[in-house]
Amino acid sequence: MLQVYPTPLCPSLRVRRAAAVRTSSRQRWLPSLHPDPERAGPVPHAMAPQVIIVDDEPHVVQLVLDLLQDEGIVADSCPYGHRAHTCIRTKQPRLAILDIQMPDVDGIELFRRLRADPEIGSLPVIFLTANAHLLSKRLPDYATQNAVLLAKPFGVEGLLDLVSRMLSQGGVP
Repeated sequence: MLQVYPTPLCPSLRVRRAAAVRTSSRQRWLPSLHPDPERAGPVPHAMAPQVIIVDDEPHVVQLVLDLLQDEGIVADSCPYGHRAHTCIRTKQPRLAILDIQMPDVDGIELFRRLRADPEIGSLPVIFLTANAHLLSKRLPDYATQNAVLLAKPFGVEGLLDLVSRMLSQGGVP
């Protein structure tokens, strides 16, 4: 059964979501494939997500997951906080979408940890935030580090275009 509903970020955008339908491996609306990403082990390359989303707002995570998956992009999420770095390292995505303001470990600190990790240090990043001034103040050289900023509220087409270009070009367009 499909439900159509307005999303919290963009009331005019209507997104379809499967209601309580379980597939053989997971429920579509769950943001993570494994209940404990740190114990999941490496993801097989064919199953590896192209895009990982890290945000403390579940409705933003679900909206972005739905948008990307509707475009045929394999996407998943990682928990925010201290576990995010390990989760991203385990899942080996081609692109990460990070919120900046999150409890515990914010997106800028997570970005610094990713850059310090030799295995995933060059991972392209989209900062998705309502407070762009924090990024330019705390990380003024983010644009030279394979990262871009997309301000909330964001346009759906802008997000999809940016993700598509970054995946096809392997980094910042």
